[in-house]
Amino acid sequence: MSGFRVADDGSLVPVPGSPFKTERGVTVVKSDPHGRFVFIGEGRSAAGTTGTDCIDEPGVLAVNKIDPASGALTQVESLTLRGSCVRDIAVDPSGKHLYVGVKNISTSGGSIQEFSIGPTGALQELAGSPVIVEELPVSLAMHPSGRFIFAATPDVSILDRNSTTGTLTVRSVFSTPKRQLAVNPAGTLLVARERDSDETSQFQLDAGGNVVAETRQPAATRFAIATDPLVTVVQPR
Repeated sequence: MSGFRVADDGSLVPVPGSPFKTERGVTVVKSDPHGRFVFIGEGRSAAGTTGTDCIDEPGVLAVNKIDPASGALTQVESLTLRGSCVRDIAVDPSGKHLYVGVKNISTSGGSIQEFSIGPTGALQELAGSPVIVEELPVSLAMHPSGRFIFAATPDVSILDRNSTTGTLTVRSVFSTPKRQLAVNPAGTLLVARERDSDETSQFQLDAGGNVVAETRQPAATRFAIATDPLVTVVQPR
């Protein structure tokens, strides 16, 4: 895994120690909102694949502390997850809780493991974790209020989050399969890449995180999506 510092002119400069060695193939990299830690999901893929077809072997979640001056990473923890095929990680706005979507190994379907994040980056699994969902969560989108999480399971699952304990509860599931999700910083728009067509869906959200309207935009095949306060960014395949 490589790490870079963004120079004043926008160029990328490798940080000390980059590239960083990992135990297995890296499937997802996320940071906490305060820039203290990087969380790395790792897993093994079936032989002869490009990394999309994982095997039913427990995934690994590594925690690395970021040096605020140099950007160098120092691993503080590496733990074995209770599921395989790590596809996405979400951290709440306060930086206190972390969520990992995995495929269940001993049973069918998927789940979301829940953790508290200690001051040093050490993780502690929450009571009642994991939360069972219909299938492997391939994308997690945290609402900016921290009160809800949207998960592509592959249907859009809405989970309520207890801001004190960090625990999740499935509120509802929309039968509309997606691959990737993103929520704008205002919390008013959920953007989703369709699983079965070359379309992007836009869901209008109310203050309670409920979907109040949906529109679809047909276009070229999409590979990734993201949002900022003004626009939706779509990366073509």
